Amino acid sequence: MVVRVAEPAAGFTIPDSVRLDGTRLYVPKVGWVRLAGNHGRYLGCLAKQVRLRKEGDEHWEIFLSARTLWLQHRTK
Repeated sequence: MVVRVAEPAAGFTIPDSVRLDGTRLYVPKVGWVRLAGNHGRYLGCLAKQVRLRKEGDEHWEIFLSARTLWLQHRTK
C-alpha cells in the first residue's frame, strides 16, 4: 500500500499592511493587484488579513478577510 501525501501549496499570509480600493488589493512589495470578478464587492471594506496561494504556473488565489465599514446617516 502506497500512501501519498500532498505537498503544501505555495503561498503566504499577509496579516496587515493590506489595503482595498474597491476592485483592487494593495500587497506590500508587489503593488496593486486587480481582483478578478469581484465587481466592487469590497467597496467600503477594510482588509484585515490576506492569504495568497499559487495555483498552477501563473494563477494565484486570494483568500480575503475584510471588515465592512457601516456608515449611518443621522437626520435631524
